[in-house]
Amino acid sequence: MVKELILKHSRRAFFLEYILVILALTILLTNAIKGSGLNGFLVIAIVIAALAGLIRPEIIRMREVCVITPEAVTIKRGILSKREHQFHMSSITDVNYEQSVWQRIWNYGNLIIRSFSHAGKRIRVGNIRNPKEVMATIHRLVDQKVDKPVPKALSTGEE
Repeated sequence: MVKELILKHSRRAFFLEYILVILALTILLTNAIKGSGLNGFLVIAIVIAALAGLIRPEIIRMREVCVITPEAVTIKRGILSKREHQFHMSSITDVNYEQSVWQRIWNYGNLIIRSFSHAGKRIRVGNIRNPKEVMATIHRLVDQKVDKPVPKALSTGEE
C-alpha cells in the first residue's frame, strides 16, 4: 500500500545539460594544465555557464512536485509564489503517460492526469521517472477509492 509517493523531474531529463557542463569544465581544466593562457573573460564566462548549467535543473526540479497519496494526487508548483492543485482519487477519470524515444531509453516521461472536476480537467506532470509504474499505481488507487456497488440480496416476497 502506497502511503505517499513524491515525484519530481528526473535528473535524467537534464542529461545533455550535465554533459555540456562536464565538457566545458574539461576544456577549462585541460587548458589550465597545459598552461595555455586563456582570456580572463573567457574563463569567467565558462565558469558562469557551468554554474548555470548545474543550477537550472535543480531549480526546475524544485519548482514542481507531485505528491500521490491514497486519497489524492496533489501538484505543487512554484518556489516563491505557490500554486497547488489537488485531484481526489474519486474524481480522476484517466491517467496516461507519454515518452519520446530518448525518454524510453532513459526510462522517464510525462504523466497526464484527467479529471471530471471543473477546476482542472487535464494536468501534465513532466519528466518523471518510471511513468508507466506511476500510472499503474494511480490506477490501483483509483480502483480502490471508487465505490463499487454491492449487489443487494433479492427478496422473493415469500417470508
